[in-house]
Amino acid sequence: MRRIVVEMYGAELARSLRKNPAFGRIREIEVLRILRYDEHEATIICRIALKDPRGRVEECFDGAPTPTKVVLLGTEMEREKAVMAEQGSIVLLRRAMERWFLFGEIIGTGSGYIQAPLSYKGGKLTFTLMGSPAELKSILRSVEKRGYQYRVVSLKEARFDSDSLLRSLTKKQHGVLLAAYRLGYYDVPRRSTSAEIAKSLHLSDGTVVEHLRKAEKRLLSGILD
Repeated sequence: MRRIVVEMYGAELARSLRKNPAFGRIREIEVLRILRYDEHEATIICRIALKDPRGRVEECFDGAPTPTKVVLLGTEMEREKAVMAEQGSIVLLRRAMERWFLFGEIIGTGSGYIQAPLSYKGGKLTFTLMGSPAELKSILRSVEKRGYQYRVVSLKEARFDSDSLLRSLTKKQHGVLLAAYRLGYYDVPRRSTSAEIAKSLHLSDGTVVEHLRKAEKRLLSGILD
């Protein structure tokens, strides 16, 4: 298994970006963590900086062919500071996997596994894939056929880190976080409350809220630090 990082640029990429309404408002996007990416759904944590700092990230996905749920992460004060510094907002995006941004068009589907780093900055699109040598060659041939200019930033054997962010959570934090996700606590709008999660786990509401806050803090610290 190999890991490849590819940088794309040029006029054809710019034309493809213009077809996507979201990129008309986005200056930069950087995927920080991929929580789920399969044939059914893509759920990621990313940083999005808008061309208009006064704009709202949620509006970028209004009217998209595939509905996208946007959850702003961090406190209101942290979000305001990030926007003032033009660093963008940290958000969780969840979307049915019919088409995820441009990657389905650019690299095709069914070959390789997308990983972070994954970003769009300064008119350049950078993505990371893991797969067999044959799969990666097939992807690059697909990119070439579509007329995109690209360069391979790195190509190396894939290494697997057993110390994932989820391993940094306690057993209780992991259990509460998983229950919250499955019950729709992070959906927009939310499909459950902390009290409902507490009832399903036979815990107090305060205990659930405390576990969620600590788990979110650890995950965000691991991503942002």
